[in-house]
Amino acid sequence: MRRAAVFAHGATFDDLAAVCASGARDDHVLSVVASLVDKNLLYRSTAGGATRIEMLETVREFGREMLRTSGELDGVARLHAERCARLGRQG
Repeated sequence: MRRAAVFAHGATFDDLAAVCASGARDDHVLSVVASLVDKNLLYRSTAGGATRIEMLETVREFGREMLRTSGELDGVARLHAERCARLGRQG
């Protein structure tokens, strides 16, 4: 949950897997995301036919604070920026 907090406007499953999963298998990532959705820490939305995973702003702020406290914020933010740059080059 704390790693997903770097996405200000939600993310696709592939984005979450790339930034948050540290090389974990897709089925494991899917299981974790589904568990967080069941706990209402993340929620699914659909826009333009695409499914996105989002979190409420208060939960995101808490997640970012957890990232900061754990010392992971800079590293996860770097992975997020690299993912955005890679998608920008493909687009």
